[in-house]
Amino acid sequence: MTDTILSSDTREVAIGFGRPFVMIGERINPTGRKLLAEEMKAGDFSRVEADAIAQVEAGARMLDINAGIPLADEPALLARAIKLVQSVVDVPLSIDSSIIEALEAGIADVGVTESGATRGGNEFAVFVKNLGESNQRRLDHRDALNVGQLLGDRRV
Repeated sequence: MTDTILSSDTREVAIGFGRPFVMIGERINPTGRKLLAEEMKAGDFSRVEADAIAQVEAGARMLDINAGIPLADEPALLARAIKLVQSVVDVPLSIDSSIIEALEAGIADVGVTESGATRGGNEFAVFVKNLGESNQRRLDHRDALNVGQLLGDRRV
């Protein structure tokens, strides 16, 4: 079996069969968190920072980041959240959005590898940015479940 390796500037996480369980922190998600959504929309990211630190201190080895707020500028919010989280913790990130522009904005200026998945008919578009080089690769529906599970996407 193949392992999936996710990394930040200083940490690496391996996910795969025969590997230890990897805890992924998913609190940075305004869905169902009205106060967090209101704060992010107003430009207050102090709760995002506190949640990132608390999750890593509690044992999360990577973090899922989502900024999906109705009628808000998700690309700008996601990019800001990612930069902030990277400034306070050093774990790999999973970028969670169904909006391609948000994924692109989220990975635009980061210097580590991140991935995000979005629905696209029978395909998932996976965007990867690694040290300034942006690539896109298409996966068929058989890969979608694996990608969604690895990236913390419960909607798959």
